[in-house]
Formats: sequence, structure tokens, C-alpha cells
Amino acid sequence: MFPRMSVSTSIRGALLAALLLAAATIAPAADHRDGPRITDLNNTMAGALDLNDLYLFVSPTNSSNVVLIQTMSPGAGVVGPAVFFPGALYELRLSNDGNPFTDEIVVQTIFGQPNAAGQQQYLIRAVTAAGSANLGTGVTNGHAIALNGGGKATAGIFDDPFFFDVNATARFNREASLAALGTPATDVPPGSNPARHFFRPNFPQNFFGGANTLAIVIEVPRTRLLANKNQPTITAWIRSVADIGDGRGFAQFDRTALPSINTVVTPLTRTINRETLPNGLQDQFNLLNPIRDLSLRPVIQNRLETVYGLPSDKAKSLSEKVLPDVATFNTTSKAGFLNGRRLPDDVIDIELNLLTNGAVTSDRVNNDSNFRTTFPYLGVPNPLRSVLGKIKISSDFQRAVNGN
Repeated sequence: MFPRMSVSTSIRGALLAALLLAAATIAPAADHRDGPRITDLNNTMAGALDLNDLYLFVSPTNSSNVVLIQTMSPGAGVVGPAVFFPGALYELRLSNDGNPFTDEIVVQTIFGQPNAAGQQQYLIRAVTAAGSANLGTGVTNGHAIALNGGGKATAGIFDDPFFFDVNATARFNREASLAALGTPATDVPPGSNPARHFFRPNFPQNFFGGANTLAIVIEVPRTRLLANKNQPTITAWIRSVADIGDGRGFAQFDRTALPSINTVVTPLTRTINRETLPNGLQDQFNLLNPIRDLSLRPVIQNRLETVYGLPSDKAKSLSEKVLPDVATFNTTSKAGFLNGRRLPDDVIDIELNLLTNGAVTSDRVNNDSNFRTTFPYLGVPNPLRSVLGKIKISSDFQRAVNGN
């Protein structure tokens, strides 16, 4: 346990950058750009605090190890920053006692200022009831580091492993949400099925093909995460904490665990067409923690019934499965989502099937990434031009390292 470019490549990159910049202003993904507050800051350094996905799986090279991957900064280097937010806490919060609200182990990663090449020093530490212990330090986009007590880690920019048709999902979400409010979209023929965007002759589009993300990758022996060998299941969620100058001080900026909870299941705040909807909760959701999710179950159940047409019993059951928003992972099982999440798991197909009671079984998008067979498993970054920006935050890093 833890202590208590060629010319053709340039052209392709420029074209992809233009497409990403246009699409990302309106299209939220699984947790990428999930709410107006985050979306409107995504082209600033705060975009590096926008959490994307959480992956938990048994190491394919050592079945005694588990891999924990956090991704952030959608479209890193084009839409979002190519460097981590200096001084922020990127937290992986783990519970190993069967209670998803207790977080016995908190793994924190903190980054310093980037140098001229965009590299940053980083520190990984574990916080438990016994105190905090530094696990290791490294440099982003460099060699993997050995962690004190066993394991390894790395951080930097990688190919985004996520894949799905963002725009089809966003259009579906918009039309179904407006219809449930009694204000159907005026630009849609009456009686149109919102799910039609997933069906032929519409052509599926993988929004994340060729896109990059920032990531923190940790691999450790599973015994370091467990309270005892008879309790192999953990729960996990991630959050980013920083002072972005919005008057809240050093506070939670974003959080996530399961994919698509705050972009599809939570009441929509703003549509792909930038229509603001009443009673949207996406911005509020990002500031909550799992124990406060329980109060949202009736709200989510109502949305599942009115927007997606689920029968009451299925809507209630699903709301209880997705809230609290934590990922459950049996560290001895190689099964995929909903048991943790492996890199190639098609989580959107699974969730669309559940949300629509089998009416939509797939977005027809396949994985585009070339995953590595060894650590860090994520694909190498795509050759896109980095957008580093000027960073003026320096005191936060020392404060975070000192535990203040």
C-alpha cells in the first residue's frame, strides 16, 4: 500500500487544427469541455485543468500491476494547452474499503513552470491518513520514473485514446433535450427522431482522430492500492484543483470518473447550437464530489425518463449506477468497462445502448489509436503544432509542493 514535420504533415496539421478549433467551440465530448464555464476557458491556460477521461486496467505486461491513467486538456497543443497548469493539483482519489466516499489514498501530481521546450518538472506524492509521502519526480515528455516503494510513472502529451462521434451525440442530446422541454428545435422537421444522427446514411466521424491529450500515467503493484488481499475492488475519481483567478481561490476546477456523465446524463446547460437551457447543472456538477451526487439521483432519473424515454424502473436503476460518479475497478479482473476502463473499450456504444434502451447500439466509430504494448501504453502524440502560451503562475507550485 502507499505510505499512510514534412510539408504534407504541416498542411495536414493545419487543416486538422482548423477543424478542431471550429468544432470544439460547440461540441462537448465524454467529459472534454463539459459545461460553459470550462468550455469558455478552454483556450486559456485553464484548459489544462479540463479533465477528459480516467482509465483503470490490469497491466498487460504484469498481471500483478494495475495501470491508472488520467487525461486532460482536450485537443492539447491546438485547442487546449500543451502543458499542464503550473502549481495545480491533479488528484487521483482512491477508496479501498468498499465505501466510495472515503478516499483512503489520494495521489497528487504537481507541475512546475515549463521551459522553452515546453517541458515541466513534476512531483507525484501520496496522501493517506498517515500523512503525505513523495513518490517521485520527473520531467514531462521524458523518461518514465521509478516510484518509491514500487511502480513507475510518466506525464506529458500523447495521442488521445478516446474515440466517438462527438457531433452526432451533441445533436442527439440537443434535440432530445429541447423536445423534453416542450420547445422542439425549429431547424428540425417535426417528428424527426433525434437518434437519426447515428444511423445511415449519416457518416460517422471520430472527433478525436489525430487529436492529442495531456496524460498522467501510473503503474503500481495492485497491493499498494488495497487495504487487504480479500478486498480487491477499489473506486476512483479524479479532480483538478487550482486558482484560476475567478475569486474562488485554490479550489476544485473539474472532476470526472465515468465517461459522459456530465455531458449526456446531467441536465444540459448549453446545446451544440449555443442555446442556453433552463435548469442546466453541468457547471455545478463539476464543483461537486461523489457524496453530494446522491442528491442528484432524482434529477438524473427524471432526465433519463423525459429526455431518453427510459421506463421509470430502468431510469432509477441507471441513475443509481452512475451516481455517485466514481469508477469501480476489480484490480484482479481483466474485464473492461464497467469494470474500470481499458484504452480500447468502446464506452460510448455501451452507454448509448443503456441510455436509449437498445434503440441506439453504436455510434459506428472505431478506435483509431495505435496503443503501445508496453508502458505507458498510450499512443505517441500526433505531430500537431504546440500552443504553449505565456504562463505567469509561479508561486502555486512551491505552495503545492510544501503542502500549503
